[in-house]
Amino acid sequence: MPAPLKVKLSESENITLEQLSLANAIAKRTKQRAMVLRLSNQG
Repeated sequence: MPAPLKVKLSESENITLEQLSLANAIAKRTKQRAMVLRLSNQG
């Protein structure tokens, strides 16, 4: 099994992904992907 990938986000990238995950006009799948990236950044 390959090692899990670790994502490093800048502050501006994290803010942009947070806005995407909270936006109403964004597809559910896109919101989920934004949330997964933010969670991976947190560890």
